[in-house]
Amino acid sequence: MAFEKLSVSEQQAVLRCMKAIAEGPFIDDSEFRTRLGIDRATLQDVLSHWPHIVDAGDDSDGCLAINNCMNEVSNGLRFSNDEWEKWFTQSRAEIADTYGKWARLRGWSRSGIL
Repeated sequence: MAFEKLSVSEQQAVLRCMKAIAEGPFIDDSEFRTRLGIDRATLQDVLSHWPHIVDAGDDSDGCLAINNCMNEVSNGLRFSNDEWEKWFTQSRAEIADTYGKWARLRGWSRSGIL
């Protein structure tokens, strides 16, 4: 699984992305499943198994949670500097780099919405 191959710091970046999406005010419940491919309760379930995230299979809850949360943070949502500092300890570039690395570890040539 690609997630297991990330460094601890990179895994923390993934965690922060998922928590921002799950707990933050950024995506309304009415569009959550459409944008993430999973509902908020499923994302919370994935988070409850931290750090044992199972991301095998492109349609697994773990893969959808990681990919689509990181995609929203990297490409979809716009965070003010204050919001960023509240939710993330890594820079925007570090989050984007982690997202790209995770996708490459999966054998994908690109990342984006699944």
